[in-house]
Amino acid sequence: MVELANLATKLDDNELTDFARDCYENYEEDLDSCEEHREKHAEWLELYHQTHQPDTPHWSGASDTSIPIITEAVNQFQSRGYKALFPSRNFVAALPEDVDSSEAQASAERVGKYLSYKLSKEDRGYKQDKNAMLQAAALHGCDYSKVYYNPLKGKVCVERVRECDLVVPYHSGPCQMDDLERKTHIIPMSMNKAAILVRGKFFSELPTPYNQDNASPQQQAIDDIQGIMPPGQSRTPQVCKILEQHALLDIDGDGIAEPYIIWLDAESKKILRIQIRYEVDERGNAMDDKQPIEYFVKYGFLPNADGFLDNGIGHLLGSLNIAINRMARQIEDAGTLANIGNMSGFISENLGMKGDAVDLELGYFKRLPKTVSNIRDSVYQFQFPGANPSLVKNFEYLVQTAQRVGSTTDAVTGNIEKVLQPLSMMTLLESSLQMPTSVMEQMAVSFEDELNKIYRLEAKYIKGPKRFNDEGASNIVRPEDFSEAMHITPILDPRQMTWQQKIAKAQELYNFSMANPMLAQNPEVVMETTKRILVALDTEDIDKILPPPQKPEDIDNQDMENMYFMLPKEGRPSFDVYEGQNHVEHIHKIDTLVAALNEDMLPKFPTQDEATMQVVMGFTNDQKQEILIDLLAHRRKHMAYLYGMETGVLNGQRPNGAMAPVGGNPTGIPGNPGGVQPQQGAGIMPPGQGGAMPGPAGGFTPNQPGAPAGILGLGKLDIQKGA
Repeated sequence: MVELANLATKLDDNELTDFARDCYENYEEDLDSCEEHREKHAEWLELYHQTHQPDTPHWSGASDTSIPIITEAVNQFQSRGYKALFPSRNFVAALPEDVDSSEAQASAERVGKYLSYKLSKEDRGYKQDKNAMLQAAALHGCDYSKVYYNPLKGKVCVERVRECDLVVPYHSGPCQMDDLERKTHIIPMSMNKAAILVRGKFFSELPTPYNQDNASPQQQAIDDIQGIMPPGQSRTPQVCKILEQHALLDIDGDGIAEPYIIWLDAESKKILRIQIRYEVDERGNAMDDKQPIEYFVKYGFLPNADGFLDNGIGHLLGSLNIAINRMARQIEDAGTLANIGNMSGFISENLGMKGDAVDLELGYFKRLPKTVSNIRDSVYQFQFPGANPSLVKNFEYLVQTAQRVGSTTDAVTGNIEKVLQPLSMMTLLESSLQMPTSVMEQMAVSFEDELNKIYRLEAKYIKGPKRFNDEGASNIVRPEDFSEAMHITPILDPRQMTWQQKIAKAQELYNFSMANPMLAQNPEVVMETTKRILVALDTEDIDKILPPPQKPEDIDNQDMENMYFMLPKEGRPSFDVYEGQNHVEHIHKIDTLVAALNEDMLPKFPTQDEATMQVVMGFTNDQKQEILIDLLAHRRKHMAYLYGMETGVLNGQRPNGAMAPVGGNPTGIPGNPGGVQPQQGAGIMPPGQGGAMPGPAGGFTPNQPGAPAGILGLGKLDIQKGA
């Protein structure tokens, strides 16, 4: 394939020498432009690892304490960001452009699951690299990924590139990665791996081992922190230094430079490989006017309005952490002097003590060889007052300021001494997580860019079907699945940054639902809000904890329903109104109970011997009001169904077992021929209260003559508190 050919084998030595000279000089110029920048990063690494030493220790044994301000801020962002990037096993989704095609939808689902499997299972180091990227980007401001096809391995590779290993012109100003015409990736490589690349004809010749004495300031700081031995004192394998430069070259001599990749040996200054960096068709013809293909993806922390390299926590807290360390050491030294220094001083020779120093021995009196008029005059004891209170107060203020800037407040870390309401907790978390959340939203865009680069290469180089594990089952993705036009996006929510935030949000939603009377009575709402709390708690086997939602029972016995209404709400079964019931009879029995509640008496129910009895209800006013409200809401549903049947909106079909109207009257309204007649005697509501007796206006009046008015009316029911 043309895009994988080594063009260095087709150029003469003079051309290669000129290209090599320009390539290395450009690299040196870019490296020098950011030398001071790299020294600052080395200092931030020392602060992160808490190895930053005082500039000039004042005395032997002086404090070298380092407060982990940067360490905590970086680790907090890293841990939250990793969970946001990989919230579940499948973290990649493919969105087809043809949303109406079932085949495109099926292909997109397979592609999304395949990419998740490839990056998490086949590439074992992918998630680890992303975890390291989050840490490095938070500390240094940015980190990189490189997506490319490896012809020797025959697969698409994703490689993490450290900020110190990608050299760009620092004076580039604010621009995107695609806008940089030159960038150089520094690749330390073992000589054995280089030999493999030569044998595979990827390199044209073997590079020269590199002298490691000239390590960058960042690399020297890393070596010191890790305790790595200097060159020449260890038996490490020989390494070479490869400069992979993505630049523009005018190879064809037409006066226009085109995008290429040059692999240069940093020690011998020889070009090992040149490869095109633009798309070609199957015949090798250039496409898209030779627009450069971008291999690198930048993961930035806080955007730099004046330059390409972004700002990190090192920029924000580096100087502040150094000042805090200095104050902490002064406070500790002052305490040490107050404890130990005050037991030190000078002794005059007039006392006749032998030796240069005298050890204090508690519990004993020592005899002096000579006497003086006043021993106190011959002994001088140091008086160190301890730490200055203003210094301690300023130290505490700087620490609190650093925590706010680094988003490591108590609400975020979970170290809260007092109990807060969920809404208050959410407010604290939201204010503390504004900066990390915006950073993760920016990184989500970079993550999406990287996934689309992976998809493009997979679509280009996939040759046949690939089998992968899909949640324990075998699945296959084929080349035709990649032929669909798709957009690849990560499945993540950068706003959900903390476990505490998820729980607080779910808890507040549950409390709101339970306090809202329109939602609290809905079993589906209660079930869903409860489930969200369990999901926020990362509870396993939620289906075993939550019972399946109960469907309303088809109860066609209003006496039984009345009994249920008098039970506490938490003890009632679920039931509702349906079409095929005898709604007139249900309404009549509801009205009977309503009247009894208003009179504080049970209705008269006939017993087996047809005797009647009355019993005092014994409900409080609040309890009566609760029962009446639910009863009247239930009655309203019966009225609505009855109206629908009377007007022909409903056809009167009922489930099996429902009470059928008597005679030919489909609605059972009294007054219509053949309808259910109103009951007489005990239990009939008095005039004006609705029911079977004529009452005031407001009830449903049947169409036919002779029907009593107000048959469906409620009348003037006194359900106010205290009635």
